[in-house]
Amino acid sequence: MARQLTSAAKRSVAVNFTLPIELLAQADELARRAGVSRSGYLRHLIEQALEDADDIAVAKERLADETDGGVSLDELKAGAGHAPPR
Repeated sequence: MARQLTSAAKRSVAVNFTLPIELLAQADELARRAGVSRSGYLRHLIEQALEDADDIAVAKERLADETDGGVSLDELKAGAGHAPPR
C-alpha cells in the first residue's frame, strides 16, 4: 500500500536562526505571559507578520492600479457591520 503524503500545511519543519539575547528574553517573557511555548509564540508572530506583509503587498498593488476605484468609507463601514452616517 502506498504511503499517503501529508499536506504541506500540516507538516512542521524545524528552522534554526540566531537572535540577540535581549530579543529572545523579551520573546520568552511575552510567551510566558501568554501561557504558550516560545516556539508557539514565535510561530504566531511569524504567521502574523506574513499576513501583514501580504496585506501590505495587496494594498500597494491596488494603489498602483489606476483602474481600481477603491472603497468608500461608507462601503468599508458597511462591510464591517456599521451603518453609514446619516
